[in-house]
Amino acid sequence: MEYSRLTYTIDQRVCTIAMNRPERRNALDQAMVQELTNAFVGASKDSAVKVIVLTGTDDVFCSGEDFEYREKGNGTDFGSCVEDAKMVMRLAQIMYSIRKPVIAKVNGAAHAGGCLLTAICDYTLASKKATFGFTEVRNGMLPALAVPFLVKKIGEGKTRELLLRGSILSAPQAIAAGLVTMVSLPEKLDADTALLAEELCTSVSGSSMGLLKEMFVAMEGMKFNESVEYAANMHAAVRMTEECKKGIDGLLKNEAIIW
Repeated sequence: MEYSRLTYTIDQRVCTIAMNRPERRNALDQAMVQELTNAFVGASKDSAVKVIVLTGTDDVFCSGEDFEYREKGNGTDFGSCVEDAKMVMRLAQIMYSIRKPVIAKVNGAAHAGGCLLTAICDYTLASKKATFGFTEVRNGMLPALAVPFLVKKIGEGKTRELLLRGSILSAPQAIAAGLVTMVSLPEKLDADTALLAEELCTSVSGSSMGLLKEMFVAMEGMKFNESVEYAANMHAAVRMTEECKKGIDGLLKNEAIIW
């Protein structure tokens, strides 16, 4: 597939999706959101892909919504604003529910919608020079799309504190807030991300990760007894997979398992 807003590469079972609008600080317009959606759907269906890395080109991850796009008259009425919001939420839901692990490699600013993208990922690795923040309230806007994902990730209390102030956080502050998994020196970010991706590719069963991520999504809204029964069924289901049989065989033979 041809992309104008991003680059899409696959190497050693790792798909890297890099937002590539440096002239607009990788801001999200309708075309960027659609291309990101297409890229994640494609990676989810590609058997050659086991891990997905989302990043940005140059020295920025994503600055959020493209206001120049708005100023040109796009999405200024209520109906078109709703449609744009639904596009972003569809992308967010796809990223959240995808059965493959997603790593955000944050090399610079991840603000507003850009910070939302990092919050949805399973892991967020940040350069020490990266910054994070939902700054919408400082500009008379609302980080509404981030609320359901942030409440799940860091809890309502932290979400209120973060969103109501609209502050910009350094990478160490973001890790304390629960937004970031690990902070790296700028020159080590690529290597640290590659190391995590390789670990997930070679040390962990793909079907196990997929079923586990499926559980996180499916159990939302379940009553406790329903979740217990569902968990028991998933425990049994994984035992039927070829990868589980391979893993048990390796354990019995005391052999290292390479996935």
